[in-house]
Amino acid sequence: MIRPSRRDVCDISHDLSAPWSTRPGLTPKSQGMKRSCTRRVGKGPVGSQVIDKIATTSADASVVFALLRDGATWPEWSPIDSFELERAGADEPEGVDAIRVFRTGRYTMREEIVELVPGRRFSYALLSGLPIRDYRVDVDLEPARDGTVIKWHASFAEIVELVPGRRFSYALLSGLPIRDYRVDVDLEPARDGTVIRWHASFASKLPGMGWLIRRRLAGVTEQFVKGLAARAAAIDRGPGSASGTLE
Repeated sequence: MIRPSRRDVCDISHDLSAPWSTRPGLTPKSQGMKRSCTRRVGKGPVGSQVIDKIATTSADASVVFALLRDGATWPEWSPIDSFELERAGADEPEGVDAIRVFRTGRYTMREEIVELVPGRRFSYALLSGLPIRDYRVDVDLEPARDGTVIKWHASFAEIVELVPGRRFSYALLSGLPIRDYRVDVDLEPARDGTVIRWHASFASKLPGMGWLIRRRLAGVTEQFVKGLAARAAAIDRGPGSASGTLE
């Protein structure tokens, strides 16, 4: 038996076919359950995330600030491929409230400049382009004896998803001795209805107890997915049908 440590991430997956049809008497059929534990690297996906990077340059802070303000220069010194200005700022083209569009590979990020302190701070917030929310970057510039210290601080939270008819995701905030708990319920059309894939992942707060928590959550998860499939089938059959719970 695998007994993951507190630095292991545990996954619980259930696949269940939910025949959402009008044929009476149909009940969901389990397609099996998969469990796995993989080594955890860094912080988990759920909750607030913070990134801090520091660099020192021989250039004056005014030079650094000018580069940050000029989106057209970003492809020259960053991984950005291209830039365009979608909306000019209130007082100047790339001032506060300006929306800048950066493209990198298949990603298109729309960012709004939210704070400017000449020679001291440049801040922007992500509006769209990545599967995260509340993403904000504050670049602080501090004069140093030999130039400028650049402090790049980013914070964000992973988004909890809603894709109509395809995916429903949620994250646990409190209540269990685990962290980074997230559930993704994916719905896939099938010939005789819908396949429900219920995937949960978490990390244990209690050393050596991840395997036990996983086993208990696996049972609860199976009840969730079977109950959901049965109830959906009952609703699809119309009024007067069974409640949809499985025997």
